[in-house]
Amino acid sequence: MVVKSLSTLCKWKNLRKLTIEGAPIHDGRFLVDIAKSCRLKSLNLRYLGARAKCNYIEDLCTALRHLQGLQDFRLEQNYIGSTVRLLTSLKQCKSLRRFLLWSNSNDQALDQQSCLSLMEACLELQMLYITIGATTKIMCETIRKNIESKYKRSRPGLHVVIRRGTTTDIEDEILPTIYPSVHYRNMVVFAPQICQQNDFNVL
Repeated sequence: MVVKSLSTLCKWKNLRKLTIEGAPIHDGRFLVDIAKSCRLKSLNLRYLGARAKCNYIEDLCTALRHLQGLQDFRLEQNYIGSTVRLLTSLKQCKSLRRFLLWSNSNDQALDQQSCLSLMEACLELQMLYITIGATTKIMCETIRKNIESKYKRSRPGLHVVIRRGTTTDIEDEILPTIYPSVHYRNMVVFAPQICQQNDFNVL
């Protein structure tokens, strides 16, 4: 019933921004329907379906191939498996500007070549934030440095964060001070609302 209801969103031809969180889905066929019918610019998916395994990753990859106008993509989902297929499919989103992947509990490490290929294909990509399990701290630093050394000069506004599945409190405290606030609020902590309760504390 939930998947059927989500599939009806494909009738919203003017839909440009979509956020789905915690929906008890069994597959992602509705994402393909939406991607084929709606010209999404922003897509945010957070912990859909079973927690022990991502059961919609294949359908998501298919959907991404149809979202050539996508600018912001945010995915929070554990156990997505290999990142190769996801990043390969995302290469079709030529207008992509910001991408966040958060898969804290994952049994496969981040693939460096897929990250570099994504940067090469998406010329407007200015923000890349990836937290993924099974990736060592050394590998995270290597991937980040390789991306920045290759693309920072041609993209002065480029911001790259590659982190392990587990981080220290110090890392979490430092990030908001060194990361552009618009990216941190809208993508990292996902706070794109007009105002929040904390905004009134300064009044």
